[in-house]
Amino acid sequence: AQVIQLAAALETTRFADFWSLAANCKSMLQSVPGFYDAVRDNILHLLGITFQRIHKSVLATYLDMQPAQVDALVKERASSGWAVLPSPTGELVQLPKCEHNTMVVKRTQEVIRLEQVAPVLRSVTVGFY
Repeated sequence: AQVIQLAAALETTRFADFWSLAANCKSMLQSVPGFYDAVRDNILHLLGITFQRIHKSVLATYLDMQPAQVDALVKERASSGWAVLPSPTGELVQLPKCEHNTMVVKRTQEVIRLEQVAPVLRSVTVGFY
């Protein structure tokens, strides 16, 4: 039952809930080599395809890390585009841009013939002669 709750929390991106649940079954999870690192890598992947920037305090909560640990993580990943940026609302962590977290403007052009809009024009111009 605990494993199902842990999986559900991760799958629904309730990361703080996941870490609370994980604390309750620490002995079981510590027996799995690399479990915590794999979970953090998964969370970082999800955040990386979702955000370009995230508050450092939120990232620390999502990863169950202290601010100094987040600083070390950002420094370790600086070569791939990670950085800590000052902000009026606290420090932000800049994540690398990718195709998933970057807005793309799509321009479409549709050709509309006069015959298609003529009935609409007639209906709105009746009485304006």
